[in-house]
Amino acid sequence: MEHTTQIARQGLIFSGRVPLTVTLLDGPMSDEALLRQDARNYSLLKTFALEDHSARDVDPELEGVMAEVQRLDQKLNLIQELLTQLLMVHEAIPDRRPIALGLSTLTLTVEQDLGVKPGDLVLSALYLLDDVPRALELTGTVVSVVTEGEAEFRIDLSLPELSDGVDSLLGRFIFRQHRREIALKRGQAASQVVSE
Repeated sequence: MEHTTQIARQGLIFSGRVPLTVTLLDGPMSDEALLRQDARNYSLLKTFALEDHSARDVDPELEGVMAEVQRLDQKLNLIQELLTQLLMVHEAIPDRRPIALGLSTLTLTVEQDLGVKPGDLVLSALYLLDDVPRALELTGTVVSVVTEGEAEFRIDLSLPELSDGVDSLLGRFIFRQHRREIALKRGQAASQVVSE
């Protein structure tokens, strides 16, 4: 509880269970590798933003065009689903593990001791979208490693400053997930009141 409160002081967080991997790095990534990572992360987070768009009121003159756009969107979604299923056969998606993700921190819970210690640089790959077998890759510095229970290890990471685009899109993703979590809790509380 104290750990969650400490993270919450740093801003909104997304808490959940996602497939993830953690890799110990030998040293800092090259500038070229960091730019490629940033571009991939931006592209992936842009996918989140596109999936979460809301319908807008359409000018009556454009209803026919909008209907055609929606039909094409459904076809593209079907193609994406089929491609995802094909890729998932070949992509080894790791097990889901608990995480707490903020804009400057990441806490991971893993089942095995990865041999990391404070000050080490690690690369974490988080598969945030169920229907896209592509990971958000975040490089971070290990702040602490805590043994929880018999076979679980909590790794707290400090994330470097992200590019403006990734920072903005990741912030929106975290906010949406936080908002959904609150709505779910309110719905559960309301259903408990009604059933009593």
